[in-house]
Amino acid sequence: MTSILAVTTTSFNKGVEYKRYCDQNLSTIKIVEVWTYYYIVYVIHIKYYIVYTYNISYIYEPEYIIHK
Repeated sequence: MTSILAVTTTSFNKGVEYKRYCDQNLSTIKIVEVWTYYYIVYVIHIKYYIVYTYNISYIYEPEYIIHK
């Protein structure tokens, strides 16, 4: 549970950082992060996806584009 909590907390902090970055630099957000366990967060006001997938850890650009 500690590791899950750590991952969740880390991802939340990253989400805040992404929101700040995207607000300042991007008109189109195209970020999907794949972490280490199944969990999907869609934050409407930030408008990006964080996707956690079991035993995978990498970042890639999806086919779809999420507009601000």
